[in-house]
Amino acid sequence: MPAIGDLPTLPEVRVWRPTEEEFRDFHSYLRKIQPEAHTDGISLIQPPSSWKPPFQIDTSKLRFETRVQKINELFERFVIRVRFLTCLRELHDSLGSPLTHLPSLGGEEIDLYRLHRAVTSRGGYERVCAEKQWGPVARALHYEGHNHAAGSLRTCYQKLLLAYEQLPDEKKRAMRDEKEERVNERLKREGISTGSLMSARAALPPGKKGAAATAVAVAERSNAEVDGGEIFIAYEPPVAGTEHCEVCKSGGDHKKMILCDRCNCGFHCYCLSPPLSAVPAGDWLCVDCMSERFGFGSGGRYTFEKYTRTAHAFKRVFFDHLLGKRKRGEVLSDMAVPPEDVEWQFWNAVSRPANPLSTLYGSDLDSLDVGSGFPRPPPPGSAPAPFGGAARAYAGHAWNVNNIGGKSLLSELGVCISGMVVPWIYFGMLFSAFCWHVEDHLCHSVNYMHWGADKTWYGVPAVDSFKFEAAMREAAPELFEHEQGLLYRMVTMVPPSELLERGVRVTHVRQPAGTFIVTWPGAYHAGFSHGLNCAESTNFAAEDWLPWGAKAVAQMMAAPGSRVLCFNHEELLCRLASAAVAHTPTAAVAIAAAAATAAAAAAAATAGAIASATSTTATTTTTAPTCASAVSLYTLTWLQPEVRRMVEGERTQRERVLSELGIPLA
Repeated sequence: MPAIGDLPTLPEVRVWRPTEEEFRDFHSYLRKIQPEAHTDGISLIQPPSSWKPPFQIDTSKLRFETRVQKINELFERFVIRVRFLTCLRELHDSLGSPLTHLPSLGGEEIDLYRLHRAVTSRGGYERVCAEKQWGPVARALHYEGHNHAAGSLRTCYQKLLLAYEQLPDEKKRAMRDEKEERVNERLKREGISTGSLMSARAALPPGKKGAAATAVAVAERSNAEVDGGEIFIAYEPPVAGTEHCEVCKSGGDHKKMILCDRCNCGFHCYCLSPPLSAVPAGDWLCVDCMSERFGFGSGGRYTFEKYTRTAHAFKRVFFDHLLGKRKRGEVLSDMAVPPEDVEWQFWNAVSRPANPLSTLYGSDLDSLDVGSGFPRPPPPGSAPAPFGGAARAYAGHAWNVNNIGGKSLLSELGVCISGMVVPWIYFGMLFSAFCWHVEDHLCHSVNYMHWGADKTWYGVPAVDSFKFEAAMREAAPELFEHEQGLLYRMVTMVPPSELLERGVRVTHVRQPAGTFIVTWPGAYHAGFSHGLNCAESTNFAAEDWLPWGAKAVAQMMAAPGSRVLCFNHEELLCRLASAAVAHTPTAAVAIAAAAATAAAAAAAATAGAIASATSTTATTTTTAPTCASAVSLYTLTWLQPEVRRMVEGERTQRERVLSELGIPLA
């Protein structure tokens, strides 16, 4: 196994260990640790030793949907690389030096796309030469052990890539836009929506795929038999010589046929638009695969038993050199691998886009469909759940994730939002990844690991969020140009080393079974599993979240369409204000009542009839008595400024609308 010395050293997040007394109240404990804990972005909470909730899902009857994650494309998309090579080939054709083959180093073809990125991210050819950075460039491309790698890469870059680097940005953009337009014209002409062919192919049963087969197995060797039966069926490529052209439908003239490197469909070079004179060097994608938007497609529906066998087999195949040959009849189980090795191998797979590696993830499973791992408390007014004594105690426990979201500020919405109030279940296997993201509405989240292998988490404190977003755009500019709203789609894993180089603080922790991870508002986080495991998570909103909720709305308004909000933030503020008024009739919350009046008046305004409303300004006080309800003094200290801000915003908006319509202000 390769050395692990190139993993960056990241600061470990603090581990919080509440006492039995502190562990009785979830929200009070988080309020206590928040001033220190939120600076890590994420927090690991180790429950007291007495915490042993029973796992409630009946796995013998469990079936769930999975998603295929292409680990090797989480950072560098295959489509982006092929688009780059297409532009590079056309440039060399125009210069009279066709790119007929790719140079090799150490017996492998040099990845020109990654070489171009490694050099341009360091300031370009001239700067890399001046600062003698060809050694780091060679290491970035994993040529550490090759003699004269730095010199060979420099020669290759000068010969094949320097001309492209020196093109004006406008020319490069025009070349990329031309490819995009060509793809869109073809799709429009044939009435094909983006990605529809690939989706249709993936839905075909294995026996009917033929030339449209695509390798989406978890590993090339994952078809190995386990105890006499196949545990995972991979799609097989077509037999050589049986391909047919997708344009003319003919199966002849195979020497002039090119196969798409993703879907394996065949095309005669002269049937393409524009036609090719010969099979090009390097990777090539058909127009349908070139236009497909990257995402996690369906991996099929699995029983728990089948998913367990698949997870154990994949991990064993990946690390089989550590174990030797398995005895016939031996039952597969999770294997112990040093966590540092797993972490190194994950980022190694992410950073080697030319080596396909996919895994299956049972993610975002609604606990109302598959069940909750915790004893679920019965609805109010219903008969007690038929649990034993221990399970009944856990059903009402404050740290049961079923009780967290619904007992936070989100409870005032009165609706069960899947994933925010209603928990989601996650079944992971080796390398199953949750990519960089912040929570919807910048909420808190809590994740409990019921059982299984560890998860590695990375966090970025909220104070570094803008720096993180800038680093993401700088590390993967082509991705952000190609995929709108990339930060919100949870499909990208930029390595921590790339973020550290750009001054972003990244924290690190491994979550074992039986522990909680809390993510704080505005904190980006990501991670992956070390093997088969099961976790359950939900969002919640503590009082200190209120300003972050307003910030989430402002971000959405500044970039419409980038992210869909799950609920109306102003409605939540009005509901909280109404609850405060009902239980705390003081002058301090009269402003909250005014906000409700202002919001109602603004909602009643239409294009044909503008309704104006006046808000009674109440005399505010610096203190307010503690509420007898959930709306406490602590809540009011966060609620009052947000309500004032909402009132002023509504007033400003009404005044602007009235002014535009020429209606005098009241």
